[in-house]
Formats: sequence, C-alpha cells, structure tokens
Amino acid sequence: MPCTTRRSYFSLLGRNREYTTSLPTSILLSYRESRRANGNLRANKVDDLLATLLMPNGSVSPRFPKDLKGLFSLDGESIDHAF
Repeated sequence: MPCTTRRSYFSLLGRNREYTTSLPTSILLSYRESRRANGNLRANKVDDLLATLLMPNGSVSPRFPKDLKGLFSLDGESIDHAF
C-alpha cells in the first residue's frame, strides 16, 4: 500500500467512530454487517466482491470499489472521495 494511501486509510479509520455514532440504526446495522463481511476477505483473492458501505443518506457512493483489486488501486485522494 503506497504511503499516501496508508495515511488516508488510517485517517479514515480514525474518523470511523465519530462517523458511525451519527448514523441511523438501519444504516449502522448495514455498515457493521459490511465491515464484518469485508473483514473475511483475503488479499490473495483480489476478485472477491466487497460488501458495500452505505453513506449517511442510505446510498452507496458511485466511487466505492467493487472488489479488492479496485480497493488496492485507490490512491490517497480517491480513498477520501470513495468513502
């Protein structure tokens, strides 16, 4: 993972707690289920599909990567806009 991507990723993780506490219950449940499912994915299976994360308005960002290959190809700026 490039350094800028790594920084952006950890910055995203740091914002995670603040972000999830403000979500409606239905979106929060979907978010937690997606994180659980994505936690089972492995880097050696880059074509496996990611479980989508919903934005606060209940939709999925059109920039959200479809699979691990797409996730690993994101740069730091793309991560900020995809999530």
